[in-house]
Amino acid sequence: MEQGKKNVARVLLSIICISVILCVSCNPTEKELSDSYEWELQLAMLKDKAVSELPEKLEVKVTDDLEINASILVSGERKSNEAPELTLTRHIYSDDEMRENTVTLMKAGSFPYEEDKIECNVDNGSGFEDKVERMTYDLWIDTYSGVGSAANCLMIATDDGARLLDVLMFPFEKGAVQFCYKEKQELEFGKWEEAWKSVQNVLKKCGVESIADMHCYSLDLKSLQHYLDKYHEAEADFYFQSTGEAPEYTKEDEAYFFQFQQGYDEIPICKYQLEQTLEKQDFGYGTYSDGYAVYSSKGLIYFYANNLFDIEKTGNTHAIVPLSDVLEKSVSNLKTLASGRTSVEVKEISLCYLPTVKDAEKMEFQAVPVWVVAYIQTGTSVGDTEVTIDESKYDVYNAFTGEKMY
Repeated sequence: MEQGKKNVARVLLSIICISVILCVSCNPTEKELSDSYEWELQLAMLKDKAVSELPEKLEVKVTDDLEINASILVSGERKSNEAPELTLTRHIYSDDEMRENTVTLMKAGSFPYEEDKIECNVDNGSGFEDKVERMTYDLWIDTYSGVGSAANCLMIATDDGARLLDVLMFPFEKGAVQFCYKEKQELEFGKWEEAWKSVQNVLKKCGVESIADMHCYSLDLKSLQHYLDKYHEAEADFYFQSTGEAPEYTKEDEAYFFQFQQGYDEIPICKYQLEQTLEKQDFGYGTYSDGYAVYSSKGLIYFYANNLFDIEKTGNTHAIVPLSDVLEKSVSNLKTLASGRTSVEVKEISLCYLPTVKDAEKMEFQAVPVWVVAYIQTGTSVGDTEVTIDESKYDVYNAFTGEKMY
């Protein structure tokens, strides 16, 4: 009996040993079950998801030199997985409209003025068709403050706005402004929703319609000072360098920064300044759509809306290819860039309309939806001194076909 028990024990021990050997030899090691496996898992979870089903963030390490830490910029209000082609026509204000816009901007910027004494001389520039260059110039108040109403552009500038622009428009840190500040974090002086209503009121009065995308970034004192210190070291804080003021912010400088675009059915017009599309234009002025506003306790202290369009649906509607199909191609491409002295971090993935020239004379553009994968490429060159350079780059895919455009 005792011998039988020993034999059974030996058999069980043998089975356990064989099982361990099989597990070690057949299953992936911890090293193999690393980044690549995690990426494949994330890709499988996104497989064939409709636009409305996508998560807000995607965070995964693909390789040691390639990471995805990206916001997926797709409106949660959009339920359809189809989109139409559009025709965009450059919106051109008449001289009378520019004068009316100037008054609206003066009021919004809280500039002291007497309406019956405002002289809005319209300057005829030498831009294409002598149309887009027309602007009212004589309402500048001093070096940093004033208003401008052009045939295709609106602007408010104040001294308080100028103090903040360096940390918004000259991002020497990795990424752009939207990567540096928290979204919709309430500041002490008021709610961001009320500030946005004021911005919308200006847009409405100036006839700007079809706002399809808006992001609000909170410029709190701690974050502002952090980036100002870095820019001062790099001599990139142009306002403080030129005025000689101490590079320092106070609570009064806290503000909401709004970034907005026109668009159609919750899909915005592309906000990225893609060099590839500019090279293909027969005239100046990029096809990107951009709008910015800074609102503080003093009200609207900076406002800029450029490349305004009249938007028309053409009637051709198509299905949007799944993001997973596009990401699979994009990551395959980015892997070839991310190696050795170069690293890549994907920061944004967005669905937007990309305009291309249809009729230059009429200033018409055809626009189709695209998936844009925005990333930061960091490269190190070694010469007399080691230099690290961060570049913002973009992979652009046709959202109807899934094929790479740029």
